[in-house]
Amino acid sequence: MRLGLGLSLTGMPAGDSASYDAVTALGSDLFEGWEAWRAGTVTQVGGLVSAWAGIKTGAQVTQGTGGLQPVFSANGFNGGPVLTFDGIDDYLALANPSFPPTGSTPCEIWALVDSTAVAAATATGVIGGYGAGTGSGPATGRYVTRSVLNGVSRGGVSVGSSTATLSSVRDETVVFEGRHIVRAQIGAAQTVLTIDGSSPTAPLEVVPGSVATMLRIGAHPTPAVPTNPFKGGIAAIYFTAPLSAAKANALRADLLQRKGS
Repeated sequence: MRLGLGLSLTGMPAGDSASYDAVTALGSDLFEGWEAWRAGTVTQVGGLVSAWAGIKTGAQVTQGTGGLQPVFSANGFNGGPVLTFDGIDDYLALANPSFPPTGSTPCEIWALVDSTAVAAATATGVIGGYGAGTGSGPATGRYVTRSVLNGVSRGGVSVGSSTATLSSVRDETVVFEGRHIVRAQIGAAQTVLTIDGSSPTAPLEVVPGSVATMLRIGAHPTPAVPTNPFKGGIAAIYFTAPLSAAKANALRADLLQRKGS
């Protein structure tokens, strides 16, 4: 596997699922995605990541400031590659992305993560998503989160509504620490969240009213100055159209193999 700047890694890391290719399998339903194991997509020097290229269009999330760059590990996620964010100020960003749906158009956000923040760390961390990026308020975005509810770490999704109100739902069955698969299904009138393929949350009744002038991985996408940094590893994140059961099951199966137990 090639890791940016011509560095190479021989052999296949544990959890690598060579038979599944998200670009081919999802087709036009994949808007864009980032995979740490995808050859040649990570630009890094000494482990510090300055750019991560998307697997569909090549769109790059970038970070030009060394102190804000996540750290690449070739074997830090179940023996496979991962980008680790420090939970203090690390993030990657793409201004004016062309692919996420806006307004009330449905979409899904998937993420394969290793959440290392413990329940005592009560601040919300944003895994990734998109929004205004101008400081105009959180009710313009769609993003997946890690937060604490009643003393327990939980995965969640937040959606800006057409009435300029932020709505959120959290999974209350899975302790969101360690490696997990997040699937946020943001519909035209309802949003549900599924962690690791378990039962989805009760529907969140919300009509999205999102814009897309900023996409961030590892921090909140809406404020002009990024907030709510995520602490942990992100091995992959995808933005898709609503997926059929067959496509969702195939993607989940691949991610479950990479996640491991």
